[in-house]
Amino acid sequence: MLTHFATILAAISLVGCASVDPAISNSPAVDHKDVPFKLGRSCFSSTRASYDDWATSVVSKNEDTDLSTFRTRFPEADYDEYKSHLDCYFISYPVGNLTIRGFYVRPKGHEGKDLPVLIANRGGNGPSGTWKFGSLFQWAMPLANAGFVVLGSQYRGSRRGEDPSIYGADEFGGADVDDVMALIDLIDRLPGADNTRVGMYGWSRGGMMTLLAASRTDRLKAIAVGGTPTDLVAELAVRPEMERVFRARIPAYDEDKQAALEARSAIHWVETIDPRLPILILHGEHDDRVSLGSAQKLAKMLRELKRPHRLVIYEDGSHGLLERNQEVIDELLTWFDRHLAASK
Repeated sequence: MLTHFATILAAISLVGCASVDPAISNSPAVDHKDVPFKLGRSCFSSTRASYDDWATSVVSKNEDTDLSTFRTRFPEADYDEYKSHLDCYFISYPVGNLTIRGFYVRPKGHEGKDLPVLIANRGGNGPSGTWKFGSLFQWAMPLANAGFVVLGSQYRGSRRGEDPSIYGADEFGGADVDDVMALIDLIDRLPGADNTRVGMYGWSRGGMMTLLAASRTDRLKAIAVGGTPTDLVAELAVRPEMERVFRARIPAYDEDKQAALEARSAIHWVETIDPRLPILILHGEHDDRVSLGSAQKLAKMLRELKRPHRLVIYEDGSHGLLERNQEVIDELLTWFDRHLAASK
């Protein structure tokens, strides 16, 4: 459950963006104005300014990756398509007194037409699993290219060694849920975004964040979760090494461990989610990080509550389902097209 679906990209995604500091200074001039957050560097800058530069950078820094593997995983035609048709920026935005980082991707040239919005929630914890260029390429840009504005948060405490009074500390489903909720409010002031058509998706910990956010708002029209822990107590029995993460991240964990885990486990409060909200549940059959039972248990509860949902289990699928990337993207697009794009 530590690993976001994009961090399954391993060193390819991470190295592909490691040299980039998505700093929020010297924001570039862009073709749209009045966005309610501060724009940092374009995703297509530095070593990703051209496909060959990106490929060379990744291969040179990762001895386990050759050019053929890179080109298969990240097709040049897709890179050219996204660079030509998408605006993509790293951003920062305020949450209380904190500065939170994230990303923003939208189709170019849609001025005068409000598009549906998706909020993407990453997995991992702290700096592990943050959105990098490779993960955006595979899990955000395809959705933006299909006609959605896509936003995502890195969550507070996403870099080592930073002042927590400025950038906060990751609470693994605690106060950091506010960082996701703030994006919903920003949509109200985002040019070209239809604030009546908002969806959300996330993988692993990001799915937990999605369910937590859905329990706090009725503004979402559809959500999707994948590889998501829905019963942290049960998952801890399967992966006891996760206790180290919980203890390090969750405030006052040892004072009331049961309450802390239940507060982050959807099976204990799923009935508080808007009963009209359609929920897509995706899971790999051979997920070795989050048990398949987590997805099945959530689907069973939704079925008993007579809530709209769909469960998709990928035969032989892994936790991140990287090997089924296109199938997952197609499933997400079908789901959100049905519940957002057509609901004007």
